[in-house]
Amino acid sequence: MTQQQQQPAPHAEQRAGIIAGATAYVVWGLLTIYWKQLRDFDAFELIGWRITASAVIMAVAVSYTHLRAHETPEHLVCRLLLEKKKATCSMSHD
Repeated sequence: MTQQQQQPAPHAEQRAGIIAGATAYVVWGLLTIYWKQLRDFDAFELIGWRITASAVIMAVAVSYTHLRAHETPEHLVCRLLLEKKKATCSMSHD
């Protein structure tokens, strides 16, 4: 593969950044409605829930990206070759 095929177009990255920024602003603006509903909620309990939820979400996100990082075509070929080598070695020893 050439380098042009591996890297996304600069316009696509810029568009994705603009969409992410706009989404963040919209969510931040809509959160004020949510926070007003939590007026009677204990602040320390809210912080505890936010910390717990953030930890769970980040653990899932990091685990997923870690697993996906090893699925590049180069790593996949290496893994398949190693599995094939293990299979032939175990057959020859039996």
